[in-house]
Amino acid sequence: MFQEPQCERRTRPGVQPVTLDATQEDLILQAQILPRPPLLSSQTFGWEGIHVQHHRQPSWEVPRHYKEQHVICVRHCNHAYKREHVLDGRRQSYLVEDGSILLIPAYVEHAGNWNEENSFTLLMLEPTQVAQIAHEFVDTEHVEFVPQFNAPDPLIHQICLALLSELESDGLGTRLYAESMATALWAHLLKKYSTQPLQESAHRVGNNQLQPAIAFINDNLDQDLKLAEIAAVVNMSQFYFARMFKQLIGISPHQYTEIQ
Repeated sequence: MFQEPQCERRTRPGVQPVTLDATQEDLILQAQILPRPPLLSSQTFGWEGIHVQHHRQPSWEVPRHYKEQHVICVRHCNHAYKREHVLDGRRQSYLVEDGSILLIPAYVEHAGNWNEENSFTLLMLEPTQVAQIAHEFVDTEHVEFVPQFNAPDPLIHQICLALLSELESDGLGTRLYAESMATALWAHLLKKYSTQPLQESAHRVGNNQLQPAIAFINDNLDQDLKLAEIAAVVNMSQFYFARMFKQLIGISPHQYTEIQ
């Protein structure tokens, strides 16, 4: 059975790595981070809080670089294959299996290579938005994530497949659903991969505080609603609003619109 080796530190070459906005697909190609554009992308769908790309890339060596976003790479494969990555100066070689994730925190140096054509989906989150969510979710304003090379994570895999299904349907009328999936992803990352123990804020809301938002949804059922604009009606972040809505109403905002 294949066993992952321990991470080892390597000295960095003298070439200065570039810092890139991972959502700018043309820049990624120009910098030769990846050789092909994504097969599917949420870039034109207007989703807020998450950017999704689905790739199929040939054997490739990714140069050292930084990304401005937190990036989760979810692997899709029928058989195990070898990959090597460097995260923050730590190098690791391993066999990739279907559904495993690579978690690259924002502004952490990253490089890698793989030895055959493969498919993967990138889920990208803005650090500023994660910080805002953390402030509402926990009693802290500063959150960092622990890099992950090859972590099995069934929940992230499930969220990824749900978002990928939305991309394949051309993202029509799916904004609220996609943004609801993003809030579930944020919650999971904060609980499982933050660098410090997180305690949920004790503050809670009552049903009456959600009534203006429910009225807004009912008045705009014919619109492709954004989670953030519904949450703004009651002066909450979209993350906190989605959690409180599910907790008090029993279903998600997206599910509520589906049954009206």
